[in-house]
Amino acid sequence: MATKKSTKKSQSNTIVLDLNAEQTELLATIPWFNTRYLLPGETVSDYDNDLQRLVESIEVKDPLDAILAKDIHDDLREVQRMRALRQAILLRGMRNKLTSLLSGPYGLNDNSQADAAFTLWESNPENGYEAILILLEEVGVTMDSLQADAFSRELKELQLLDIQLGRYEKNIRETLKMIDARNNHKVMRQRIEFDLEQDQQKRLIDKTDGH
Repeated sequence: MATKKSTKKSQSNTIVLDLNAEQTELLATIPWFNTRYLLPGETVSDYDNDLQRLVESIEVKDPLDAILAKDIHDDLREVQRMRALRQAILLRGMRNKLTSLLSGPYGLNDNSQADAAFTLWESNPENGYEAILILLEEVGVTMDSLQADAFSRELKELQLLDIQLGRYEKNIRETLKMIDARNNHKVMRQRIEFDLEQDQQKRLIDKTDGH
């Protein structure tokens, strides 16, 4: 069957795959392949555009390539989610520690300076960083020590998150190895087929010369 460029349509975008009609129909029968796991605030178009770039970089040529590419795409998104969550947990610990330092030993003062500084950090990291440094100078604490204290405070939650993060990162590495192995196998098969064809032609030439 001749190979032609086919498409898999989404709600608002099109993912282009170098698959023939039979291969495209096969993918259409796999429900989870057509499911999109969107990040907060992400559109179907955003998802499909990112997946398209990955598909093109891997040069998807058959349904298994497409499935592996989507696995990497979705695992990368889980890593993105978890890294964002990890940062949020650390920032929460830093905010709580700095609030405690600014409120005094008994926490009697209603001090919102830390909240304001970290809120600024979320919208403008550069300005927020400077605002936090000013507050740290006020209480005689360094940024490194604040981060270390926050990590210690949130250690259990961060450790559980790091375990999950490590699993997804391992999945990505293993899937990349599978894609690489498949590509290498294709090259090897092509070389073997070429060598066999050359040998066959040589035998035909030798046979003809022998007559």
